[in-house]
Amino acid sequence: MPLGTDILGDGWRDVDVPGVGPLQVRRPLMRDVANASGNSYWWLACVRCTDGTNLLPDGVPAADIRADLGNAILAEIMRDRPTAGSSAAFGA
Repeated sequence: MPLGTDILGDGWRDVDVPGVGPLQVRRPLMRDVANASGNSYWWLACVRCTDGTNLLPDGVPAADIRADLGNAILAEIMRDRPTAGSSAAFGA
């Protein structure tokens, strides 16, 4: 029997990262993990501005992000976000 769609990515959520401001982040997917090999900045695919645009303007290298702010953004991406169980599981 195939696994349910609850194991798929769960989309974007709004966050407020101290020192950066409001952003949207999503949980990393297996494709992000696959891209991590040789790309230290894989996590930029998991963050965007609240209007849907890229976090960094074109031509700005990810290596120029301040480490403290990059770590704060990455921590928000990786933060555990429990989800509610299905209604079928209620009372089980």
